[in-house]
Formats: sequence, structure tokens, C-alpha cells
Amino acid sequence: MTLKIATRLWLPSLVVTGLLLVMASTVAVRTSGQIAHADQVLRDSESKLLDAAIWRGLTQANAVRVMAGLGSSDPALATSMKAEIAATTASISQIQQRVDAAAHDPAERVALDRIAAARKAYIAAREAATAGKASVAGEVQPAVSAYLTAQQAYVDLQKERSAAVRADSASDRMRTVWLVIGVMTVIALGLMLGTVALVRSICRPMDQLASVARRIGEGDLDVQVDTGRDDEIGTVQRALAAMRDALRGIVGQVRQSAESIQVASSEVASGNTDLSQRTEQAASHLQQTASSLDELTANVRQSADAASQANQLAASASSVAQRGGEVVSQVVRTMDEINHSSKRIADIIGTIDGIAFQTN
Repeated sequence: MTLKIATRLWLPSLVVTGLLLVMASTVAVRTSGQIAHADQVLRDSESKLLDAAIWRGLTQANAVRVMAGLGSSDPALATSMKAEIAATTASISQIQQRVDAAAHDPAERVALDRIAAARKAYIAAREAATAGKASVAGEVQPAVSAYLTAQQAYVDLQKERSAAVRADSASDRMRTVWLVIGVMTVIALGLMLGTVALVRSICRPMDQLASVARRIGEGDLDVQVDTGRDDEIGTVQRALAAMRDALRGIVGQVRQSAESIQVASSEVASGNTDLSQRTEQAASHLQQTASSLDELTANVRQSADAASQANQLAASASSVAQRGGEVVSQVVRTMDEINHSSKRIADIIGTIDGIAFQTN
């Protein structure tokens, strides 16, 4: 099934948006969990570090009191120091119990066991020194030093753990950043590849449509058009095929009309030929008529000359008649000539009437 172009154009955006939402949600959940875990670990580590620091401070203060009480000859000072040492020892015991309860790491257990052993040794040396069985410099002071060293080792361990937690948190965040970068890179590559495929799936059919339209424009109405697509390009292809068929029908009608026009032109040419021949015949007849008119004009001119002569003869006859009878014989001859000329005039007039009838 061919997807619509609009669907194919929307699909990459929807996919990328979905991936970004999933990635953002994952990163948010992961970062939130990392922050919560890091905060919890840091709180625990800082609480242990605080307890260890207080523990070491109280221990150091208690050791100073022990040294002061053991080194003083004043019984009252020794008594007051003893009460303070007892109170501080009770506080140290509470802190030690809390620290022991929060210790779950093997390294912490080892450090606490060393502290416990050093504390026992310190308490034993302190009690022995209080009873006069041990010296302060020889036994109590080395025991205090070992006790404080063991506590400092635990403090350093908690500092290292806090630093490690911070480093792990930063490393996790950097891993998250690199993961986001990697996912974004994959999305960008996928978007580029999808865009290339989308452009090809659209441009190639469009190039084919342009080629088909070009061939139809050049007069090739037998070009084949693929109309099997279901997307917008298929709609254009079907419209182009319909246009081709319509143009084919129009061209057929124009061809039939051209053939009809050719037949009519042939008939018109034949009629023109007949008309030309008839016109030539009419021109020939007109030439003959013009020649006859020329002859008629010559005859009329001769008739006019004859009439003029007759007029002159009539004048002469009148003159002779007035002279008298002495020229009767001559008049008779002249009248005969006039009679003869009148007949000729009658013949000429008959001829003119015949010519006029033929001309009409």
C-alpha cells in the first residue's frame, strides 16, 4: 500500500517527536533516579562523616582530659575530669552504635573493627594508668594515638566515599549526556536517511510525470502513464492520462474536420476551375462583341456619310427644281439616283436594326 505524500511528510516528524519524547522521558527518569540515589548516598556519607568527625573530636577531647587528669596531682581535677570523661565516653558509645548500625560496606566494617580494637586498647590503657599500673607516656599516649589514627582512617574513608559518590554521579550524568548525544546522532542519521528516501520516492515519480507531460506536449499521445499509485502522485497520473485521452479525442476530431475541409477545398478548387473556364469563354464572347461593335460603328459612320451625301443631293435637286424645268431631265435622273440612295439608306437602317437586335 502506497502512503500519501502528506502522510510520508508527517511521518518523520512524528517519529522524531515520539523518539524525542521517549528519550526525554527516559533521561528525566534516569536523571531523577541518579540524583535521588546520589543525594541519598551523599546524605548517608555526610552523616557518617559527621558522626566520624564528632566521634574523633570527642575522642580527642576525652584523651586530653585523660592526659590532664593523669598528669595532675590535684584530686579534685582528677575527679571532675573523670565525670566529663564518663559523659564523653557515653556519647562516644552512642555514636559508635549509630555508626555501626549504618555500616554496610565491608571496608567500613574493617575500619570500624580497627576503631573498636583501638578503643578497647585505649580504654584498657587509660584504666591501667588510672589504677597506677601503666604510664601515660608509655601506654596511654600510644593507645590514644592508635585510636585517633583508626578514627581518622574511617573519616578519610568517608571522605573518599563522598568523593567517589560525587564522581560516580558526575560520571553517570556524563554517560547520560553521551547517551543523549548518541541517540540524537542516531535520530539525525535516521532522519537524514529517511529524508533521502522520501525525496527519492517523491522526486522520481515527479520526474516521470514531467517526462510524460513533455512527451504529450511534443505530440506523443500513445505514451503510457502508470495509474496504479494511491497517493497524490497517482491522482496527478490519472489526471494526466485523462488529459492524454481527451487530447487524443480532440486530435481525432480535428483530423476528421481537416479531412472534411480538404474535401470541401477540392470541390471549391474544381468550382474555381469551372468558373475560370467560363470567365475565359465570357471574355472571348466580349471580345467578339467588341469586334462586332467596331464593325457597327464603321457601318454607322458610312451611313452618316451617305446621309450627308443625300442631303447635299436633295439641296442640289431643290436648286435645280427652282431653276425651272430646263433641267427636268437632269432632275429625273437625279431623283432616280435619290431613289436609289434612299433604298440604300433603307437597307442600311435595316442592317443597323439587325445589329442592334443582335447586340441586345
